[in-house]
Formats: sequence, C-alpha cells, structure tokens
Amino acid sequence: MGKEFLSYLLVPREQLATCLVLVCTVLTAAQNASQPKFTVKPLTLPGSSGLVVLDYIAYDAVSNRVWVPAGNTGNVDVIDTTNDNVVGIAGFATGQVEFRGKPRVMGPSSVSVGDGVVFIGNRANSQICMVDARSLKKGDCIAVAPVSAGLAAAPDGLIYIAATKELWVTSGSAARHSGGRACNQDLRRFAAQTFETCRQNPLAGLCRRLRSR
Repeated sequence: MGKEFLSYLLVPREQLATCLVLVCTVLTAAQNASQPKFTVKPLTLPGSSGLVVLDYIAYDAVSNRVWVPAGNTGNVDVIDTTNDNVVGIAGFATGQVEFRGKPRVMGPSSVSVGDGVVFIGNRANSQICMVDARSLKKGDCIAVAPVSAGLAAAPDGLIYIAATKELWVTSGSAARHSGGRACNQDLRRFAAQTFETCRQNPLAGLCRRLRSR
C-alpha cells in the first residue's frame, strides 16, 4: 500500500517542470493584474523659481485635490488630481526665520482637511488660517503665538479630529532637534469652527524621554 501511494505521488521530471512554469505564469499574471500602474509627472507650482520649501501635504478625498503649502512662495497650491490643474492661493505671510543658526524664508507649511474647510499652519507668523475647501477662498486666521516667539511656538503639525470637531496643533519641532530627531514641545486643541482653545498639553516630558534614548 505504501509503495503504491508513493508511486502515485511521483511525477515525471518533464511534467513537474511544466507544472511549475504554469504556476509561475499564473501567479505573475495575477500579481501584475492586481498592481496599479504608476506614472511620474512633474508639475510646476505657481510662483516658484528655484527651491520651494515643502513640509506637509494633504489629500481631500471629497474633491480629489492635493493641498500643498508651498512655504517660501507664500502660496498654498491646490492640485486637481483629475486633470493635474494647479491653482495657487496667495496671500499667506512669509518671513525670515532663524533655523539652525541661519536665516531662512518660511511661510505656510502644514495642512489638514476638515469638514468643508482646510486648515493651513504658517511658521512665518505663527498663524492658522481656514480656506474654503470648495471655493478655495481664504477665510479667518488666528495667531497661536506671537511672531517674536519664533519657531519654538510656531504651528508644526495639524490634524482635524472629525469625531470631536477639533483641530489639534503641535508646535516646536522645527526649532528643536536632537541627533536629527525632531520633537514637538506642545499640543493644543481648538474647536474647529470657532478656534476657541479646548486644551493645551505640554509634550516636554515626552521630548526629554526621546532625547535620552
């Protein structure tokens, strides 16, 4: 019984090779069919001439737009992913800010997509501005810190929390680096519609633990 079973399992070498080729072909075809084909297309940002300082970008799934705060140009550029059209929203402040001991032109740098509005953080004047997500019209702004406080108090990362309708804002990471590791010093929570402060959480303890590693 054992010999008959083993002889049943034995397959001639030629048939085995043919089977392996067929299996590999099927797997390769399935893999290629499931993988999207990506292409690279350069897009020119409005008002750019040379280096453009970029940090955060965000995608709005409702309008199929990519929001790009273009730092030293003073624009927030909006890319329509359906046709690659780029619209620049002007009017954001730029300014010389000391970064690692050297002056550097900074401007709008962070972005978060909210409910019908997009929030833009600016390191040049420590403001956060709202932009209408459909009309692209710039709305109200609020200063989260005085300009004189510099990067240590300027907004860094923004994130909109839909469940509580809050905007969470971190600050300080651009001004503090330890061994190449950025560290936020502060987290503020704002009511997204009114910009009223909900809560402020210091993150200095976390930063100290990161630096000690």
